[in-house]
Amino acid sequence: MEKFAISNDQEFLEILYNYALNLNIKDRERKIVQLGRKELENKVYSLSVANRMVASFQREAISSRLSKDTSVLYNSLKDYISKNIPLGTPRVAGINAAYDL
Repeated sequence: MEKFAISNDQEFLEILYNYALNLNIKDRERKIVQLGRKELENKVYSLSVANRMVASFQREAISSRLSKDTSVLYNSLKDYISKNIPLGTPRVAGINAAYDL
């Protein structure tokens, strides 16, 4: 699986829809994707959603290794945040930003 190029909110939402159907990911990873998708559907700021997903994947990586496909999504989300975060915004993706599974 190759990195995703996320350019707008609609594309981000479509990627999450398709990714949730991926059979090569773990149930907890799928849950993170579904929570992110639900927030995007409710018009939550996309960088906030990406940040929460990254923090959640980091938490998962500590307890168990991420699947290969999820690692690709994780890196794509980090790139999306880096390219779109406003200048001067602190980059804090602490454990408190993660979804409660």
